[in-house]
Amino acid sequence: MNPAMMAQAQEMMKKMSPEDIRQMQEMASKMDPSMMQQMQQQMASNPSMMAQASQAINSMTPEQIRQQMAQASNLTPAQLQHQAQMAQMGGGGMAAATPPAIKGPVETLRESAAAVPPSVITYVEEAERLKGVGNKRFSAQDFDGAIAKYESALASLADSGYESELTSANLKAVHALADSVLVNTAVCHLKKSAAPKAAECCSKVLARSPNHRKALFNRGKALMAQGDLKAAVADLKGVHRQDRLGQTVL
Repeated sequence: MNPAMMAQAQEMMKKMSPEDIRQMQEMASKMDPSMMQQMQQQMASNPSMMAQASQAINSMTPEQIRQQMAQASNLTPAQLQHQAQMAQMGGGGMAAATPPAIKGPVETLRESAAAVPPSVITYVEEAERLKGVGNKRFSAQDFDGAIAKYESALASLADSGYESELTSANLKAVHALADSVLVNTAVCHLKKSAAPKAAECCSKVLARSPNHRKALFNRGKALMAQGDLKAAVADLKGVHRQDRLGQTVL
């Protein structure tokens, strides 16, 4: 990897949590090594493509990077290679496509055609802010501090009364935020060897989103830590099934 690509990777990693980095490494491991080498050579030989990719990364928020990675982590190896090939084609005379911006729940609510009470938006915005602080605490290995912020984020969502105020895509967007906060909380509990609490957080997500990949994966780890191998295998099989089918989940 040349210095420019190394600098680009370092800039991206500054915005990522340890869990994000682990997922990126897992995603890279799915790709054909020769394809990875071809991509690096393509980027190195095309300064314009490198500059566009760097600009796209710099313009993305940490949340957008996490959402992009969450989508990519659910692709099969064949799908990942296809996307890599499409990216290479983009450098051969056509402008490389800038990753589409992914709307967060607050933006979704503000742009909704349906009426959304301002108080709900305020509470959801505060929940997003608290989640961001929790992520920083997690990155600093302050798991208790992270859990406290995540729990405050969930309390803010509960106070918003969004369940009775929102419908359709608006409700789905806030559910996705709540699910991500619960999964992050579960990961913190796993780091603290508090497997029962981790499993409880994941079960709350799965009660609403039965195919939530990260919730299945982390509950599987929690159940395994508790010695419930049969239930753990069932959850991890669910993750494997989604990987095999290339199913995209939140």
